[in-house]
Amino acid sequence: MLLRGRVIFGDRPTLADGVVAIDGERITYAGPSASCPFPLDKAEQVPIITPGLIDVHHHGGAGGTYADDPQAAITAATHHHHMGSTTLIASVVSATHEQMQANIDALAPLVHDGVLDGIHLEGPFISCEKKGAHDPNVIVPGNPAWFTDWCERGNGAVRSITLAAETAHFDELITLCRSFNVVPSVGHTDADADQTRHALQADERAGRIRGPWTTTHLFNAMNGIHHRVPGPIPYLLDLAKAGQTTVELIADGVHVQPDIVRMTADAAGDGLILITDSMAAAGLSDGDYVLGTLDVTVTDGVARLKTGDGSEGAIAGGTSRLIFNVQRCIVDYGLDERQIIRAATSRPAELYGLKDRGRLATGMRADVLVLTATYELTQVIRNGKVL
Repeated sequence: MLLRGRVIFGDRPTLADGVVAIDGERITYAGPSASCPFPLDKAEQVPIITPGLIDVHHHGGAGGTYADDPQAAITAATHHHHMGSTTLIASVVSATHEQMQANIDALAPLVHDGVLDGIHLEGPFISCEKKGAHDPNVIVPGNPAWFTDWCERGNGAVRSITLAAETAHFDELITLCRSFNVVPSVGHTDADADQTRHALQADERAGRIRGPWTTTHLFNAMNGIHHRVPGPIPYLLDLAKAGQTTVELIADGVHVQPDIVRMTADAAGDGLILITDSMAAAGLSDGDYVLGTLDVTVTDGVARLKTGDGSEGAIAGGTSRLIFNVQRCIVDYGLDERQIIRAATSRPAELYGLKDRGRLATGMRADVLVLTATYELTQVIRNGKVL
């Protein structure tokens, strides 16, 4: 298969006239048309070619969720694959120790089979004050023994965990993250700037080379910015700009206001990662759903927890897909296309050590998208197969 058009690599300059060649499951060429070793008369002319997208924080879609039901997980993953997110790290919400075990037991085989690409544990070692749409009854202080059990059960499938900066045994948990190749993500935290700074120096205190860090949906479920009480956000953005961490951002038009998205993109630079935080309603209509053990109502595409008194509940995940967030950032918010494509492809691949994903280059897995001139999805190729 030969595709010819404007190629947005993300990790290197865009080509106005480029070619991507696919043979089986691999890319065999990605570069200027003038240097293409294959006959160009065989190439399909398309507007835009990008790498397949990578969503490292999402909870489901098309009615399926990531918990202890493998078929529901396959439903969710298949939907997101067909919508251009060719690599997926599945997020599970806070739960009891036993339920987390069951969730990992159900999802780990899908990771090892290639349906999913990892598991993100969003809790339960988080802050009740910043719980968002997590069940407060299952939020607990950091427990290294539990975390060790979950990592061992997953046999390499657990790739990320969200931790409040102030949770118990934080340094010990980070040491375990480094041992199990799990990326720690600071989030759902009531920490101030100093507590956050202290937390992210855990590697240095242990005498280790600094490992990878990320931030769970920046701005959401953490203290905001006040001119005399800055909270964690300015520090996290400084680290992201310096390449010492990354920050997740939900650019779905609901979780974060457009001016804040633009500010974050400018402040974080290549430390920006786009996510969806999508839940079961992604791809479906308004109505009633469940996130973990909590009831959710989706109205006008916005998911919120149900409340007993009719008041507005907390936002309970997203209903968008990553391709729409990418399109919104470029078309509606006017952000740099190369930065945004990188934030949804090569940057998350680098963070999680996915060495054959997120880039268009010879030898990489053939995860390729074809977009219109306005960044609408027209074709998805995952692992060399047209979806």
